[in-house]
Amino acid sequence: MAPPLNRGAWVRLLPRTVFAALVVWTVIDLVVAAPPLGWAIGSSLLIISVACATWAARTSAFTWNRAARTLLGLAFVGERLLWTGADPVPMMAFIVLLIGLGAMQSLERVFSPVYAAVSDPEILPMVDAAAFGAYARTLGLLALTFVVSLLLALLVPLSLFRSASLFTAVTLSVVLIALIAILAIAPSSSRGPEA
Repeated sequence: MAPPLNRGAWVRLLPRTVFAALVVWTVIDLVVAAPPLGWAIGSSLLIISVACATWAARTSAFTWNRAARTLLGLAFVGERLLWTGADPVPMMAFIVLLIGLGAMQSLERVFSPVYAAVSDPEILPMVDAAAFGAYARTLGLLALTFVVSLLLALLVPLSLFRSASLFTAVTLSVVLIALIAILAIAPSSSRGPEA
């Protein structure tokens, strides 16, 4: 059962808006930089990703959200590595937004049933406060994650390999980005089904 439209709609709207923005970002990159083969592969991944996300939203089978994030991440990172170029800043921004998307989808899974079940006007403000607080903490952690990830991807390789080749530093950056991407696709949760 969906939460009332006048309260709690933002709990569903926020993750879906972030997901749509990431899809549009990937589509723009594909159109601008990828050859026809890239369009075919990338658009196929994006179509399946959107289908998974839509299925998760309609059936409340939230495990499909992980498949949607995985395919979206593969489309973007693959397009960046193969055609646009492995620029660490946009790649880190995208990956951190994927992490945020996973967290928001988990919060949607938690708060949507609460908004659907609670109708007492005295309790609803407490639910609002809890939801706003959870999202505020999530957004703050995302900002911190982006800064730390960017420092890892840019500064660590250069500091470790000052006299080595640029190729070695770039390779280490890509490895660090890949490790952080794994966290984006499958954020850990100590309880409940996976997002």
